[in-house]
Amino acid sequence: MNKKSILAILLALAMIFSLAACSKDDAAEDESGSESTAAQSYSAGLDENGFFEGITAKDYVTLGQYEGLTVPADQLAITQAEIETEIDGLVSNYTDTKEVTDRAAQLGDTVNIDYEGFMDGEQFEGGTGNNPSLVLGSGSFIAGFEDGIVGHEVGDNFDLELTFPDPYPNNEELSGKPVTFVVTLNSISEEVEPELNDAFVKENFEENYGWTTVAEMRSGVEETLKENAMYDYLFTQIEDFEVSEVPEALFQYQANNMKAYYEQMATMYGMTLDDFVSGMGIGTMDDIVETAREQLTASARSMLIYQAIAEDAGLSVTDEDIKAEFADMEESEYQDIVDHYGMPYIKCILLNNKVADFIYDSAIVE
Repeated sequence: MNKKSILAILLALAMIFSLAACSKDDAAEDESGSESTAAQSYSAGLDENGFFEGITAKDYVTLGQYEGLTVPADQLAITQAEIETEIDGLVSNYTDTKEVTDRAAQLGDTVNIDYEGFMDGEQFEGGTGNNPSLVLGSGSFIAGFEDGIVGHEVGDNFDLELTFPDPYPNNEELSGKPVTFVVTLNSISEEVEPELNDAFVKENFEENYGWTTVAEMRSGVEETLKENAMYDYLFTQIEDFEVSEVPEALFQYQANNMKAYYEQMATMYGMTLDDFVSGMGIGTMDDIVETAREQLTASARSMLIYQAIAEDAGLSVTDEDIKAEFADMEESEYQDIVDHYGMPYIKCILLNNKVADFIYDSAIVE
């Protein structure tokens, strides 16, 4: 992950947590007290400067070169296909949904349907749906269901003679069984992307990116992709630093943050953590942590390396750094982030950013 992604994730999660806090007003009080738990969890184990309490990272990390790293120019080569893919992603955010009334359904359309499933002439459990939306070609239904809707028009009522796959893990009693679905097609809609031209770019991208033409957009995207490629290359180098061990406290820190995230999601849906996790069909919270052990350990290892570099280079986060980072944010939004994460965690994230900038700014492209 490059450094540009770190604060974006922080802000995205803060939005989720804000929604959770709002929903909590309407739900029963969660025994875990998840709003306060989140801030306590994210900042627990961090000192007031954003470093891990009681841990000198350089005791565990053998630092190699991180300042003045050489980046081969070919690592920054960006293809036109990559540029166009990135532009397509940006433009797709402005896609409109248009109702279709003058043609039959086709792959890629979103349809609204009613359906009833019959086996041996009798309706079977779980085989009925009223007004679900379905993207044709998504593979959300069993083989043949979505293809069977293609070619039909709004208002059509038709039968689909299908066979459940064998095995069918969702309901073993249906494995390999022939069934009939009676389907009514209620509506069809399609996504319509805007035309990419200078007027569109100026209207939608000038304020945040400074682009006023398609040419400027392509140039800007290329520069961003090069920057990301450079960050990726540089951090591949520092990830190779030798780490004697990852302190258990860092692993537990990552595990507690994961738990805090799930608690917030559970609260957003008005559920307890246990009910939310079990409803996902993935066991207990402990099971989730154990399944993610390798990922959590890798994240803890990366944070240890970042802190070791910060210690070695004498880097820290100042009040001015915080003001500059959140200068364009409304005070209420900023306060939401502080309330949910705590200032030590915010400083930890910004310290990682500062380490990333330090490595990037000193690198040499050859």
